[in-house]
Amino acid sequence: AGIYDLQVPAMTGVITDFLSEMIVMDPAPSGEFADEASELERTILEGEMLLEGEPDAFPEPVYHTRSGDYPLTRASSMVSELAPVVLYLRHLLHRKEILIIEEPEASLHPGKQIAFARSLVHLVNKGLRIVLTTHSEFFLQQINNAIVAAGMSAEDAAGAGFAPSGVLSSANIAAYAFDPTRHGTMVSELSIDTVDGISESSFSAVSEHLYQEAIALDRSIERAES
Repeated sequence: AGIYDLQVPAMTGVITDFLSEMIVMDPAPSGEFADEASELERTILEGEMLLEGEPDAFPEPVYHTRSGDYPLTRASSMVSELAPVVLYLRHLLHRKEILIIEEPEASLHPGKQIAFARSLVHLVNKGLRIVLTTHSEFFLQQINNAIVAAGMSAEDAAGAGFAPSGVLSSANIAAYAFDPTRHGTMVSELSIDTVDGISESSFSAVSEHLYQEAIALDRSIERAES
């Protein structure tokens, strides 16, 4: 300072809005999705997100568990990344508003990815609009299962473990693939139906490659043993 120019990178408007919302968030719940926030805490975080602090100070998010209370700086990446979603649902978001999530599977075990996907389906059915990106085949498959269940009778869907609030009508969802090319990113709309859900070939191509590689290794082992 004083010797070299100090340049502070500017943040985008979206990030600035997000940080300002977190800083001045009212500790009193005022969002319409408190039940869904509590369900995320129960099924994924296995703890509670609290806003603590003095009345005249900015609230501080705290991760409350049976073993103690922890600031987000000491919590796992799973907790720190999902905490804003939980707080937004409980304190800010209302029906018809838009929640944007980048890669909701980040830092989540596959089982918890599935639980998060189920929670997002419930939120859509309650009137929240969600825009998300994902690289997870587990996450996409759970969404596809909800789409397939929507095409079944309520009784058949319930037999497969899907309540009416857990199915996802194909009319309420759109999906797009982003493919890098030499000339930029190509965006194409993906087809959706009640038999297969969202058609996405790139994930299946990776699975097929791994399967063929495993077969080749098994055959090499058999040849070596014979």
